[in-house]
Amino acid sequence: MKNLGRVFSLTEKGIEAVTWGEMLHDPFFSFVGAKRKVLPATAERLGLDAGLGKDDKAAPTNHYFAALWKLPRLAGRDAAGYELLAQNGRLDATLYLGPKQAEHLLAFEKPFTQVIDYGFFGAVAHLLFWILKKVHTLVGNWGWAIVIFTVIIRAATWTLNTKQTISMLRMKDFEPHQKAIQAKYEKFGSDMTKKAEMQKELMALYKKNGHNPMGGCLPMLLQMPIFLALWSMLNAVFELRHAPFFGWITDLSAKDPYYIFPVLMGGSMFAQQYVTPAVGDPAQRKMMLVLMPAMMTFFFAQSPAGLTIYYFVFNMIGLAQTWWIMRSYQPQPIEV
Repeated sequence: MKNLGRVFSLTEKGIEAVTWGEMLHDPFFSFVGAKRKVLPATAERLGLDAGLGKDDKAAPTNHYFAALWKLPRLAGRDAAGYELLAQNGRLDATLYLGPKQAEHLLAFEKPFTQVIDYGFFGAVAHLLFWILKKVHTLVGNWGWAIVIFTVIIRAATWTLNTKQTISMLRMKDFEPHQKAIQAKYEKFGSDMTKKAEMQKELMALYKKNGHNPMGGCLPMLLQMPIFLALWSMLNAVFELRHAPFFGWITDLSAKDPYYIFPVLMGGSMFAQQYVTPAVGDPAQRKMMLVLMPAMMTFFFAQSPAGLTIYYFVFNMIGLAQTWWIMRSYQPQPIEV
């Protein structure tokens, strides 16, 4: 309780009252109820006339823990709306002090599971965490569970990633013809009419050969909800707190103390980008080849080790998949 003392001080920050299905992850205090705002350092009484709903809930939270009040109703009004002094009576309320673990929160009050912030794709994150927990029951170590879970996710998205890589390789086949068409219209400069004609000719070339130039983007877009849900889930789950992996990784919720996995993750990202087929400006590609891995290495250096391990394994499997596809791919002739 020592670390939670400050969050009970209503004068340090305002209190937000929100409708069911909403939850403000305020570092000091959040209410679950009907919409209503109490400004700092006020003692405003909030009864039914103030628009509060039944059985308001209060939830001071931090990243992994929450203190949850389940407040009763007194004489037809919300207990949250009364300044109840010790000499005037007694207020009984149920209090939960503990980790943000779904099974514990469900036993207390179902809406309080909303204090676990899985982000916009919460439903997907719940499913992914259910799979991760099943894997953990088999291996008994959250670190190895993340590694096996990553293999499962890669296997589930294998076909989409294969289509994306093949589409990019196919674009490489078109590159000489694309450059020839662009060179033909280069003399017209920024003439918008001629630019439109050039695009029309390029699209006709793609259509004649049965290729969709956006085919490489669609698989990536379809995987985006999974990517974002995984990011939120691995950042939020209490189960990774103080969970060891091996060696120097003694807490999967904390950053790698020696930055080994962030460097490995950055190196794997560089290698995957290096072998991945790409079209467009070579100078721009060369810049991104160095810039993106460097930025992500810096970012993951401050991220939980569990998250970094996931993306390192994810990249290594992707690297192997890309190498295998490129080795077996046979360039196809382009009909002009």
